[in-house]
Amino acid sequence: MSAPESTPAAASPTPLPPGVYDQLPSESYHADPALSASGMKTLLDPGCPALYRYERDHPQPPKATFDFGHAAHRLVLGDGAKLRVLDYDNWLTKAAKEAKADAYAEGAVPLLTKDMDKARAMAAAVHAHPLADALFRGGRPEVSLFFKDPASGVSLRARLDWLDDQRKGRAIMTDYKTIGTGVDLEHIERAIYEFGYQVSGVQYEAAAQALGLAGDDAVTTLVFQSKDPPFLVRVVQLPFDAIKVGRAKRRAAINLFKECSDSGLWPGYEDVAYAGLPPWAQAREEMEYLA
Repeated sequence: MSAPESTPAAASPTPLPPGVYDQLPSESYHADPALSASGMKTLLDPGCPALYRYERDHPQPPKATFDFGHAAHRLVLGDGAKLRVLDYDNWLTKAAKEAKADAYAEGAVPLLTKDMDKARAMAAAVHAHPLADALFRGGRPEVSLFFKDPASGVSLRARLDWLDDQRKGRAIMTDYKTIGTGVDLEHIERAIYEFGYQVSGVQYEAAAQALGLAGDDAVTTLVFQSKDPPFLVRVVQLPFDAIKVGRAKRRAAINLFKECSDSGLWPGYEDVAYAGLPPWAQAREEMEYLA
């Protein structure tokens, strides 16, 4: 991947004032220029500031690959994207493609009947799981939090799948994740690393604490669910070692964002890097040719 050496920042709308926003439309949340956990991941390696700035200035249209996940979220949380079920066998016909485009134009997520049936089965499996079901009862879904980083003054945002700050004791933020593999711990740990859920978790906790919704003992809980029958569910919390890394990466991203914002420069890959064989290939070829 390559990117321009530097990209000037485009004009951005003013971030929403700090606060707690219930039922804020997804489009309004994602259009806000405040830095999110997703943006932090793009700023840092393997991304770069130029890639972050480009993606902020060129929002992507809806992707069909995310539609099913949006549907599952809606049915599990009871809130989220509007769904439109279309009675077609697939998206290959002209009529199906037009109906799909119309749904997107009206801000709805198009779904085939068979996919909606699958999403309903997944939601039923979540609510049949005693621990996962309890996490999604009490509190409220789709809470958008806007706040400022006290150390840098950078405007930040976070959108919680579920916030339970009503019970006595620690506040619990629950994030629902569908996963295309099994929910064994090896696949879950790989997903946490690949999608940076350790950064998201500490961002959620920082947001809730900054806005007085939680104390220092706030906890983020992840509910993973396989997309394949029998739609197994697994509830996970991050260990302290992962949280420590998440906090360090979050701070590095905020500092980098401020540096780029102040300078107006959003650099790409400007240094000389060493790139050789992947470790597995290096070991195999050394064994074959250098032994």
